[in-house]
Amino acid sequence: MMLFRQVKRSITDKVLGPSEDGRYRTIGYQNQTEDAESSLDNERSVQVFWSDFNAPKNASALQGPFKHNVTYNIELSAAKATELDLEVLNSMSATPEDKAEALYGFQEAAELADESFDELVDIIFQVIMDARNIDLGMPKGVVASRWLSQAKKDDPVPAGEFALLTGSMTLTCSFSEEAGGDPGVEGAASINTVVDIADDDVEKTGVEVTTTE
Repeated sequence: MMLFRQVKRSITDKVLGPSEDGRYRTIGYQNQTEDAESSLDNERSVQVFWSDFNAPKNASALQGPFKHNVTYNIELSAAKATELDLEVLNSMSATPEDKAEALYGFQEAAELADESFDELVDIIFQVIMDARNIDLGMPKGVVASRWLSQAKKDDPVPAGEFALLTGSMTLTCSFSEEAGGDPGVEGAASINTVVDIADDDVEKTGVEVTTTE
């Protein structure tokens, strides 16, 4: 398995997951306890996605190992319960006062979600940039130059009974990939391409191709 996949799993399982402490949920982390899940702050969550890598090309690097500058997106979400009634907002018969009250309920929840999201960014920044996580959970010397280069958030949106706010943080690092060669997949000994004509139990046409190693 290439390192860019191993590092992603390490960020989830060895950095973000063990640091939850009831403050958020790490999507994909397999060691959560029921007690931890029950103490989550309205489903505040984080999830790691590999985004891209680039490898500067030069003569000395053509044979490998290949040094890659890699980017991961850490997706964040925070939600707060709201009294927003979409039926009221969309109703032709609702009074302006009714709609204003329904909208106020969402705006209040959106403000709370915004504060929760900002706190989540604060937490994740401290976790990732903690000196103890400089290797992102990998063996010492494998990962270099880990850095949170960007954070952004979207506008709050209604999501059922919640005001939902999402965003992301950009994590960059570098490491050297090895190219050990592709072992390939062993092919089948034979391929049968017989055609069975519907409602005809006699006539069958086709060819069988036998492969050799």
